[in-house]
Amino acid sequence: MLFQESPLEKMEGSKGFAVVTGGGTGLGQAIALGLAALGIGVLVVGRRQEKLDETRAHFPSLISTVAADVTTNEGREAIVKAIPHGTKVRYLNLILEC
Repeated sequence: MLFQESPLEKMEGSKGFAVVTGGGTGLGQAIALGLAALGIGVLVVGRRQEKLDETRAHFPSLISTVAADVTTNEGREAIVKAIPHGTKVRYLNLILEC
């Protein structure tokens, strides 16, 4: 499985939803954590699952991850599939590529 089951589909009181690529380290991670700290649900995308898991550990109820390479068709398809389509998240507020 390329992505974890998303806690975002069940989240209560979310203030929005964002996708951050390159979110396992550096600036992408800082942005993802900052958004989650504001109560925004975040799908964090990166190539290294262990780094994504480290990011998710800070806000496990607001951060979901997908290990994917955005430069490939398969990676982009995995990202689209990982975006929650539940009733709690109705639309995507922000996409950041870091």
